[in-house]
Amino acid sequence: MGTAVQLVPTYDFEAVTKSLQADPGADLATLLNKLAQIPAPAATDKPVVKKKVDPVAEENFKTEILRVTAILPEVVGKVTLPATPRVLRNTELAALIDESEQIGLALKALKAREDKIKNAVSGHFDVTAEKSGKAKPGETPVDDKGHYLIGGSSAEQRLEAPVPGKEKRFVREKSKGSSRLSFERLLAAYEEKQITKAEFLAFTREVTYRELDPAQFTKGLLSRARRERTQEIMTLISEASHGTNSVRLR
Repeated sequence: MGTAVQLVPTYDFEAVTKSLQADPGADLATLLNKLAQIPAPAATDKPVVKKKVDPVAEENFKTEILRVTAILPEVVGKVTLPATPRVLRNTELAALIDESEQIGLALKALKAREDKIKNAVSGHFDVTAEKSGKAKPGETPVDDKGHYLIGGSSAEQRLEAPVPGKEKRFVREKSKGSSRLSFERLLAAYEEKQITKAEFLAFTREVTYRELDPAQFTKGLLSRARRERTQEIMTLISEASHGTNSVRLR
């Protein structure tokens, strides 16, 4: 993998300013996130190495799932929960401890199995995308699990795997990238003398510690005299993140 590069969004400041002029009380963070252009993710220098399935480990994993879930009927529901609060007997508490422990083990095992299923289905979508030409190995960006970052979350953009005779289907959606103004980047800009102390103080407020003050950025954008410098500082301290894939049944 190549060295991670800080993502910097691009804002349509003219549209942001017009929106604030129409509604000075608008939430700046929401407005910026809506109007931000997130840079397209770069393809990795090297493809993510996907782990091969170990047949023995997989069989042991399946055996463990069956073991922990097979015990559930023996412990679940043995105690009738009181209709109103009362002191529970020691025998009831002991039984509920056993039930809670077993439920926790079963949930952990089932969640791990569900993650494996989603990863396999995501692999199906990757191969399908390659065959259709929507993705190319080594060129199309991938997430940290090696799955292609393509599509979106709308009905038109999400990837679907319909099966004849089944009412539900697997879908993979990619969330939209997000952006925000970063206090950490503002502080770093001050320490590196990219902005003055007066500017640092102007765009922050004192609580128990200093934090970004969205109202001051709004005022800066609405001020003809301060608008250009405010935009420069906002660009300097903005950071973005790409969307993530999610597999689910619909």
